Amino acid sequence: MIEQPAERVDEWRKTMQGYRENKTKLPWGKNPAVTYVGEKDKKAMDVLYNPILQRYTDASKEAAVEQQEGKNLVQTLAKNKVSSSPLILLRIVRCDMSRPSTSSRSRTS
Repeated sequence: MIEQPAERVDEWRKTMQGYRENKTKLPWGKNPAVTYVGEKDKKAMDVLYNPILQRYTDASKEAAVEQQEGKNLVQTLAKNKVSSSPLILLRIVRCDMSRPSTSSRSRTS
């Protein structure tokens, strides 16, 4: 039996639609949206921290950092107070006393 031209056209159309769907759809789904970083955003990132003033431009970030630094300072001072012993202080005093002073050099000369 000979196929009708309309049947062949329908078969070809379905084949082409299946081919197009297979080639245009990604097997892993959609690609994530691309985010572009503009010049304004880059400049804002550059000035988040001022190295000369050593401060953040964002007030909330600066407050959080100052609070954390305060906690670290208290912890460090407490740790150093406990760890310092009289022996270490004695060594420091002996080292300072063993150095000749500038006034004694002028007398011996």
